[in-house]
Parts: sequence; structure tokens; C-alpha cells
Amino acid sequence: MATRKGAHDEVKTLRLPVMKNKLVYLASIGAGLEYYDFVVCGLLAGYLAKAFFPQTDPMVASLQAFGLFSLGYFTRPLGGIIFGHLGDRYGRRAVFLWSMILMAIATLSMGLLPTHFQLGGLATLGLILLRALQGIAFGAELPGVMTFLMEHGSAKTRSFHGGVMLAGVSAGALLASGLLFFLAHFFSDPLMQRWGWRLPFLVGGALAVVAYTIRTSLPETPLFLQAQTTRLRWPVCHLMKQFPLRILMGVGVAMLSASLCMFQISLPVFLHQVYGFETSDVYLAITFSFMWAVLILPVVGRGVDRVGRAKLLMYLSILLAVSCFAIFTLLNNKNFISLLCFILLLQSFTCAAQCASLPLLAELFPTPVRLSGTAFCYNTVHLLASLLPILLGQWISWFGNMQHFYLVFIGLSLIVFCSAVWAHFNVLHPNSSPSQFQP
Repeated sequence: MATRKGAHDEVKTLRLPVMKNKLVYLASIGAGLEYYDFVVCGLLAGYLAKAFFPQTDPMVASLQAFGLFSLGYFTRPLGGIIFGHLGDRYGRRAVFLWSMILMAIATLSMGLLPTHFQLGGLATLGLILLRALQGIAFGAELPGVMTFLMEHGSAKTRSFHGGVMLAGVSAGALLASGLLFFLAHFFSDPLMQRWGWRLPFLVGGALAVVAYTIRTSLPETPLFLQAQTTRLRWPVCHLMKQFPLRILMGVGVAMLSASLCMFQISLPVFLHQVYGFETSDVYLAITFSFMWAVLILPVVGRGVDRVGRAKLLMYLSILLAVSCFAIFTLLNNKNFISLLCFILLLQSFTCAAQCASLPLLAELFPTPVRLSGTAFCYNTVHLLASLLPILLGQWISWFGNMQHFYLVFIGLSLIVFCSAVWAHFNVLHPNSSPSQFQP
């Protein structure tokens, strides 16, 4: 039976020094390819709207297509529960393979699906079901990779490994946006609408098969193998019963990174409508921010390992609370340099928050329920954060701009600060700083 102890009590990890870096890079490549599959649906929303949501009002069709994109976030918690249970019962490696198979099937099927003109309402229903399957598959991806890397490494390198993995995820987003830019440049809009939109899905399905092949070479984690005798019949039920406070704190520590991610997703629409920025300029700035993230995430992760994950979140929440007013003021200049600085600063905060919060989530829970706990917290907080664009839209309707929206981030920073303090002093104190870690 699992005891109420955190990861720091059990991470006398069986090291694999020769394979460790290989495992990190292979797992990160798979995460990036699966993220490509997940986001390409949002990037193609305009074409999907015309192909599957034929409306006389194009705005209504576009809103329906973006609703389809959001559906993936709503089904992610279900995927986290399902694959978290399977991962704690049958192993982290098995979940890697099963989730990738599901993602490959869903993405490839999207590329082959008949349109509404060919199949009627059944085509729209099929697209909705396939998007739901994508969300279920992706619900286990980042928590699963982080759990895998955490259980293969040591406390001194977890945030660095997480940074490498997140850099792979950002590279997947870059790959998706780059392919869409290439197609839009060389294909006419009517050609893209007829069949060109299918190509990114077909490429994504093929990449998922490649990622599956890569993952077949990954070994099971040493900590899971050590915990074979303590495997639980229903890990999720045990998690809810024994660790409710840690679940709450897990949602709290991940709140900042999830909110910043969702806020950036909503920027292209609101920056154009409210501040008059050209949409192309916003997309260019966001592309630069993804490049910036790929470069700095491993470096930031190394720094988080030196400072300590919980401590870094405390410092970061304070820094964001005192600086967010100045960051939002940059938008008043209404030029590209100010826009780029605004987005790069947000991306920098996001990178630091992700490198600290993802490994911290995995450290909150013992091995028998680790994947269930990490996946449940991660997907729940992203489901909550998916409401942020709606709040932002309502805020703009009240005040006419985003200037005072920094107050929301001050409130989120307070939540993260309190959660990180609790985690540091009640669960992770022996492991919150590498100097205190005893291998």
C-alpha cells in the first residue's frame, strides 16, 4: 500500500548514465510531434469552418471551429484520468505508446475525413469525435513525459530535463506554424480549401507513427519497477482519498504557467481588435517568441534546478506581480518593438513557470499515484485556464482595453505564491534545493 510520502523520500534513483541524455531527447522529440498534432487543428480553424461548419455567417462558422479547438482542452482531463490510471497500473512506457497510437489514428483520420458537402452532418460529428480523441490522447502527454523523465533522473536535473522537453514542444508548435506558412505561400486559398488543409493532418499522422517508433525503444522507469509491490487497483480513487490537499496545491502551483499559455493563445485576436496591431505582426512576434522559448528553456531549466522549483515559483510570482503593470503599459506605444517586447517578456515568465511547475507536480505525489496526480492537476488547471480568453473578452467589453487586466495576473501570482510556500515547507523541503538532495 502506498504511504503518504513525497517523491523526495523515494528518489534514490537507479541511474542510467549512458542512456540518460538519449532518453531525454527521445522523449522530448515525441512530445513535440504529439503537440504538433494537437495544435494544428487550431491553426486550420478557418479552413475547417468552411469544410465542416457551413454557415451563411462566416463569423459563426469560425466561432464553431474555435469551439472545436477548445473541445480538445475539455477532454484532456478525461484523458489524464484514463491514462494516469493505466500508467500507474501498467507502466509509464505503455501509456507513451497507447496515447501515441490514439493520437496517430485521430490525426490521420482528420486528414481523410469527408467534408460536410460530401457526408453532411455525419462529417461534422466525425470531426468533433476525432478532436475529442486528440484531447484524450494529449491529456497524458506532458504529464507522462515529465513523470518519465523525473523517474529516470535525479532531483538535480529535473527542471533541465523538463526544459529540454518543453523546448521540444515549442519546436512542435514552430513546425506546425512553419508548415502552414509554407502551404499558404505556395498554395492558393481555393486550393487550400479544397484539399490543401488535409496535408498538415496527414503529415501529423505520419509524424505520430515516427514518434511511436521512437518510443518503442524507451525503457520502463526504475522507480515504477521498484514500486511493483505497491501497485494499486484504483490509483485515481486512492489519489482522491489520500492526497486531496496536494491536488489542490498542484493546481495552484501550475496556475501561472497555464494561464500565461492560454493568454498568449488569445493575443492575436484581441491585440488586433483592441490595439490595432496588424495580425501579421502579432503572428510574427509570436513566432519569434517560440524561437526564443526553444533557445532559453533548457537554460532556464538549469537555473531552476540550482535555485529550487518551489523557491523559483515564489520569486517568480512576486516579480510578475510587481512588474505586470509596466509590461501591459508597453502596448500603449502601439509599435512592433513594444509588441515584441511585451510578448517576449510574457514568454520568458511562461518558460520559467513551466520549468518549475511541471517537475514540482511530479514531486508532489509518490510513485503509485504519481502519473494520476500529475495528469489530473495539469489538465484540470489547463481546463480552468481555458476560460481566461473568455474573461479577457468580457474585460475588454467592460473597460475597452487590456490595460487593467494585470490585476488578474496579480491575483494569480498570489495563488501561486501561497501554493509554492505550502509545497516547499510541507512536502518538498528536503528536495526543494539541490544542495539538500541526498542521492
